[in-house]
Amino acid sequence: MRQFLMRRLALMVPTFFLALTAVFVLVRVVPGDAVTLLLDSSQYSQQEADQIREQLGINESIPVQYAKFMQQVLSGDFGTSIWTGQSVMNVLLTERLPRTLELTFFASVFGVLIGIPAGILAAMRQDSLWDYVVRTIGVAGLSIPGFWLGTMVLTMPSIWWGWTIPIGYKSFGEDPTTHLQQILVPALVMSVALSAVLMRMTRSMMLEVLRQDFIRTANAKGLPGRLVIVRHALRNAMLPLVSIIGVQVAVLLAGTVIYENVFTLPGVGSYLYEGVNRRDYPVVQGVTVMLTVAVILVNFVVDISYRLIDPRVRV
Repeated sequence: MRQFLMRRLALMVPTFFLALTAVFVLVRVVPGDAVTLLLDSSQYSQQEADQIREQLGINESIPVQYAKFMQQVLSGDFGTSIWTGQSVMNVLLTERLPRTLELTFFASVFGVLIGIPAGILAAMRQDSLWDYVVRTIGVAGLSIPGFWLGTMVLTMPSIWWGWTIPIGYKSFGEDPTTHLQQILVPALVMSVALSAVLMRMTRSMMLEVLRQDFIRTANAKGLPGRLVIVRHALRNAMLPLVSIIGVQVAVLLAGTVIYENVFTLPGVGSYLYEGVNRRDYPVVQGVTVMLTVAVILVNFVVDISYRLIDPRVRV
């Protein structure tokens, strides 16, 4: 187990640096910069803009900027926002990241609690009405765009019942009821795609496992049906499901850019959106690096879960 962990940790290092390099290059491929936008808004003269570029290091060569960027990342300092002057790391850790993690956590929980049981029931009742309903919902959940569904959730209740989700953000300490509405409703909308994927994958894997000889043997021994499903069938079907969940959690983290803007939640996604619009290099780089680390850690946890779920992986 120790050797496995060391190998996985060693592979994470080049992956991390390749991702950082891609972030650095892509941010600078976008035309214009924050100082150009400031000039457009007539806040600075051309001379002042040149001074700002010199202070920010934007006028330096790309290799020098890359070296400074890597030095900042390794020291855990992403600099300050060009527009607000606030520390990017401080804003992410104290304000934005906890909200995004809370949203992603509830979306993942909803997706697992809805998708896996529905897929199990569909497999147990193959070609029944329930099976067709689950398959139809799964296709619909994958087909409906998330931003459209979020917009409908915001607008339709206000038209039909005169109610809508409170706009803005309230912490749990300030207003628990408003906070739960602002988090749980977007999380439920985010979980639709994850639920749809898990429904279809769980059904397919369970059907494959239920046809295996060891399942017939367990049934022939007179084991309770629930025990056969949970302990034998589901456990053997979980390996691909863990992979799907790990990938989808990463997708959910990236998808917060859409959902946080639709529901006006001040999280990491909306922070990234603001940074891209303003060409705020420190913000874009800081958010992207943090999301990259999160995705790498999720994949690491998934790899460890393989060895805990299926003993054959250990061999």
